[in-house]
Amino acid sequence: MQRKLDSTIPSHFQLQDLNKLQVLLEAIPDGVVKVDTAGRLQSANAVAQHLLARIISTSPEDILRPERATALRARDVQGQLLTAETFPIAHMLGGETLSGQNAPIIHFPTRDGQELYLQMSGAPLQKERTEIVGAVVILRDMTEHVRRRRYLEEMLLQGAIEQRRLRRREEHAHRISALVVDSAYSYQIRVDSEIRRIWLTDTFKSITGYTPEEIDALGWLNPSLYHVDDAPAVQARRQALLAGVSDVQEWRLITKSGEVRWLRDSCHPIKDLTSGAFHFYGAVHDITSHKKAEEQIHHLSRQLSTTFAAITDGVVIYDREGRMLQQNQAARELLGFDQGDNYSLLPMPERFPMVHMHLDRQPLRLEQTPLYRILHGEILKGPQAEDSFITALDGQQRCLNISGAPIRNLADEIIGGVLIFRDVTVRRRQELRTQHALDTLLAMAEALARSMEQLNFPDNIADQKAYISRQEVVQHLLSLGCDLLGAQVACIVTMDQGTYRFVPVAVTGLASDLEERFWRETPHAYLHDYFPADFREQLLEGEPVLLDVARLPKADMPTYGMSQMLVAPLHVGEQCLGLLIMDTLSVTQEYPLAEALALLKVVGKLTALVIERERLIHERIIAQIRTVAECEANRQKDDFLRLASHELRTPLATIRSGLQLTRRKIGHLQAEIPGVDLLQQIDEVLDRGERQVAVESRLISDLLDVSRIQEDRLELQSKLCNLLDVVRNVVADLRTSNPLRTIQIIEPANEDMIPVAADVERIGQVLTNYLNNAIKYSPVDKAIKVCFELDERVIRVSICDEGPGLAQEVQPKVWARFYQVPDRIVYSGSSGLGLGLYICQKIIRQHNGQVGVTSCPGQGATFWFTLPLALS
Repeated sequence: MQRKLDSTIPSHFQLQDLNKLQVLLEAIPDGVVKVDTAGRLQSANAVAQHLLARIISTSPEDILRPERATALRARDVQGQLLTAETFPIAHMLGGETLSGQNAPIIHFPTRDGQELYLQMSGAPLQKERTEIVGAVVILRDMTEHVRRRRYLEEMLLQGAIEQRRLRRREEHAHRISALVVDSAYSYQIRVDSEIRRIWLTDTFKSITGYTPEEIDALGWLNPSLYHVDDAPAVQARRQALLAGVSDVQEWRLITKSGEVRWLRDSCHPIKDLTSGAFHFYGAVHDITSHKKAEEQIHHLSRQLSTTFAAITDGVVIYDREGRMLQQNQAARELLGFDQGDNYSLLPMPERFPMVHMHLDRQPLRLEQTPLYRILHGEILKGPQAEDSFITALDGQQRCLNISGAPIRNLADEIIGGVLIFRDVTVRRRQELRTQHALDTLLAMAEALARSMEQLNFPDNIADQKAYISRQEVVQHLLSLGCDLLGAQVACIVTMDQGTYRFVPVAVTGLASDLEERFWRETPHAYLHDYFPADFREQLLEGEPVLLDVARLPKADMPTYGMSQMLVAPLHVGEQCLGLLIMDTLSVTQEYPLAEALALLKVVGKLTALVIERERLIHERIIAQIRTVAECEANRQKDDFLRLASHELRTPLATIRSGLQLTRRKIGHLQAEIPGVDLLQQIDEVLDRGERQVAVESRLISDLLDVSRIQEDRLELQSKLCNLLDVVRNVVADLRTSNPLRTIQIIEPANEDMIPVAADVERIGQVLTNYLNNAIKYSPVDKAIKVCFELDERVIRVSICDEGPGLAQEVQPKVWARFYQVPDRIVYSGSSGLGLGLYICQKIIRQHNGQVGVTSCPGQGATFWFTLPLALS
């Protein structure tokens, strides 16, 4: 009796289980195929593909359809042609299980003209134990067995003729033919009072390692030959032999080398009518590889089940119609399947409305759902695996990242699908929280930018009234910070540098009485009243802290209802301007502590920038006020000087005229009365008076020039002239008025003409001022030089003296209005008003030239100016 097929292959394989085990079935030495209800081939392992390829060269998809039996010339072992009704697969698809002796052997002619005998066993595939959806067929190559069976039949037939027992030999041959269907090796034993061997095939030795004689000595059913767990099977065999009944056992035999091998041992008794003894014909088939494959399949199946259950992501497997075939525990928890009665048994259209699903706040239609998409061929992974929000059966709202793919058979047909659900609710909330934080920080930066646009305090009074004060901007930032961190109570204080006394700036979230206390009491508090030394050090270094009011250095300090405070310094550069304080309880409910401290630090930096901006604006306002005051004072001074200059010029002109008239009359008297010393003395006095009037006139002219420059009314009368002539004339006049000074003109070689377009009078004024300064601030015995440097486009005129020189830091200042070098020695004349060089600079620049000075203390000074050459 053969072991039935359903002892190793379950009779109700589900479609998804077959797909899972498909790779593992490659290890089975027999061919395994799966057919649909029409007999079309859906899948096959490598052995089956090889066997079918020997029968037909074209696509084997329809080879096992019952309608193809006649075309393939398939016959049973008796040689009868099979029809669609008698073909074994038709029986399986009709609900019949074929195994053991019921599994027929079918003869197929091969493409190369050989014979192929296949035993076809199997069972129908059922869904929900009612509907047949196909069949699993085991194809075993029985060609060699049939040949052996024929050999045995011939042997038995010959022995019957020789012993004149034809009928018994035919019966023996019939029994053996039934035994060798599932056998790889055959042996024969005889039983009387004990078990004795009659004959064995050589293959038995290759399986066990024992010779027949060694087995005889040990005893055929010696327990030491078998695995200890198979002792009941050995005892059952002994009882069957003694009772003369057929028996089939699968057991583990321990070979001579100690190896354990699985054997299927089938035996059938035939009673010898002559002697009354039982002759047992048996067949042994080595099924070790088959058992190992079964064990591996079982082991891997358990691994798959364990892994499937242990996956933290939800996994659900569906059939072609979207019905749920299997789901792990994570999927049941994520989607709340345990809350819905018979939810997994409902068809897809009925399940869809029960789980509310939406993407970007838009409800999904059925054809947009991931399940519908994978059952229509889409693979959802990477960017296609989108985050969807669902309301599960248990009422919980979750954000799930759903990926998946269709399941296909060998014909590339979609037979189901698998979806993987990953809970990304925490990540999504973090993203939303981060986005909210970014939006709030951007709003803070925008508020800061708007305030920075007003860095220049407006001059207009109406614009000043519209000016945004620090109080308003800081209060706005504080509100945004509370919205960002979810704080209920917050305040901002600045600190006096040095004493660290608090100055309240803004507060929010306090009741009116507490807020009044805050504004009244905070100006009397100091940093050391609230913070221990280690916290003060952290804050002054720019790091935020978490302060427990239990650690306050002074226990009686007001905390305004806060038990813990998040405190961030208002830090700019190396300076701590103040503190930003928020209540901890409401903040830590929204953010982890480390994240809340980091955000609070950012808000503190933005607030510090606003406060620092206010300080800069205040300083700028003071500077602007000072500048306006100075400008007004200078304007009034210029007005006064202009008025005074005009008023003084008239009397000075009268005095000069009188002096000149008196000198002429004294000159006439001297001619008429020679030798009178008194007249000569009077002439000298008048000469000094005339020189002083000339000095005063020049000073008044300088004041008028300054006034014209300030009002941008200094006009030039430019014309083409020879600069050499201008210099010569000025030097000649100064030599006359200063006969004791040596003034040298170093003219450029081979140059009689230096053409410039200039106002001759104004350029003469510049030369006169440069030379007068050289005369005034250099010793009388030192020469003064006038030098020329010609370039392609400009002429540079330098006045060099050998006076005490100028320090480097003083040189830029000498061009300023009213500036006088302190403690400078004056060798002749007076120091003046400090306007000469200022006027010279303006005149030369108005001629598109430049001025400058080079000097070192103790080495004299060189004042120079440049003028463009009149090249055309």
